[in-house]
Amino acid sequence: MKTTGIVRRIDSLGRIVIPKEMRNSLRIMENDMLEIEVQNDNIILKKISTFSDSINYFTEILKIVNKLYGCDIFITDSSMVYLYVGVNKEKYIGKNISEYLIKCLKNRTIVKENQQTTLYITDDSNISPLTCNYLLIPIINSGDVYGILGFMNFDNLDNIMNIGKIIEKILKLKISNF
Repeated sequence: MKTTGIVRRIDSLGRIVIPKEMRNSLRIMENDMLEIEVQNDNIILKKISTFSDSINYFTEILKIVNKLYGCDIFITDSSMVYLYVGVNKEKYIGKNISEYLIKCLKNRTIVKENQQTTLYITDDSNISPLTCNYLLIPIINSGDVYGILGFMNFDNLDNIMNIGKIIEKILKLKISNF
């Protein structure tokens, strides 16, 4: 375990502040969930995803949507691509999301582009951006932003608008049971 040299006091409620620089570098955002673990005399914090227990459930649904509508689909949490169904999925899964997607998360608005627009999904400079039509839906439940549901189509956007709204509702139901 590497040390940072940063020392913090615990307040009267048992809280400790994680320095902003660390939160930024580890992509820990407000409302992210951290697992607290004790190993020997060390307290370890691990960022966990809301989607970790539901990955198989989402994968099957999104595979069907991919086949029916011919669009690539991805789900992110607040920092990385958690699920990708479509061409070259191994390029995206587990990669940090782009600054553009982080901005979309913070803005909490649906983004719809149907003019064959450039989309950066990850911050990996080795992965080329996609030129496509896309729909980005922030996954929000009880006021908390959990991630993004993204649909990409290389023909037109019309056929993914309705299915995007349906999948969004399914995600919210699953998250509310978390």
